[in-house]
Amino acid sequence: MKAFTPTTKSSVPYRVLLVDDEPGVLQMFKTALDNYGFWTEQATNGREGLERLQNGAFDVVVSDVHMPRYGGLDFLRAVRECGLDVPVILMTGKPSAEATNAALRSGAFRCLTKPVMPATLRETIERAVSIHGVARLERR
Repeated sequence: MKAFTPTTKSSVPYRVLLVDDEPGVLQMFKTALDNYGFWTEQATNGREGLERLQNGAFDVVVSDVHMPRYGGLDFLRAVRECGLDVPVILMTGKPSAEATNAALRSGAFRCLTKPVMPATLRETIERAVSIHGVARLERR
């Protein structure tokens, strides 16, 4: 079997937190991102995602918008209220200009419309980590 070489620009794989209430979606993205050389962890709702984020370091978060009990926008707001400095990419199968604007105002890096192709997600993650890294350096 051929050895897999990560395609990320860093020698250390990016740490990605995936948050979605649909197990099939989580597994699909986990498999794809693992194949791209990312390290992934999963959460099935916003509260679990926030807990994982507070207990570990992640380079980027990818979250569904529409989840029961604690959706993606509530999760994003909680991440920002906690002062956690991590890019958050939101995904939704029910896009609306109002929801997208609310997400961007709350600090989302980008909103993607489902179904999201794994290559698109990979590009968006790499761009988010890169831009966030440059911004962090400029703040120092």
